[in-house]
Amino acid sequence: MTVQAQANDQITPKLVMILNEEYEAFDQMFNVLEKERMALETQKIEQIIQLSQQKQLITETLENCAQRRSKLMNQLSSNLEDHKDGADILEKLWQKILEKAKMCKNSNLINGKIISISQSSIQRSMRLLKSQSKDQGMTYGSKGEALTHSNVLRAVKA
Repeated sequence: MTVQAQANDQITPKLVMILNEEYEAFDQMFNVLEKERMALETQKIEQIIQLSQQKQLITETLENCAQRRSKLMNQLSSNLEDHKDGADILEKLWQKILEKAKMCKNSNLINGKIISISQSSIQRSMRLLKSQSKDQGMTYGSKGEALTHSNVLRAVKA
């Protein structure tokens, strides 16, 4: 066995370990995103903040895994045909990771839509409140014209 083949034999188990860790992190992220969706729907602000912090930690773990995986992949020989069994295991793990990442992406998109809808609702409520507060300051002049607070103040100053 060549030195490169021996190095590949040592790297493959490490790579499997990193891919498993990466899968677990994506699984945790998916669970957090689902909890976040429920918290967004029920508007539990404290829980949303906690979940945001958890997402940040999981994201850091995923970034760390990706860096370590990339480093090992660079060390692994480009010819995986010599290690067909190892390549099959790596391929299966990678597909699981891609599926879980897709689930996370979809869940995150749903959460984004919930946030967008909530923001729109808040903006509509704010506009409604502002328009009502303007109406309360409205009076009528001697000729029946509508006067807002600002028009009345200008008339008083004149």
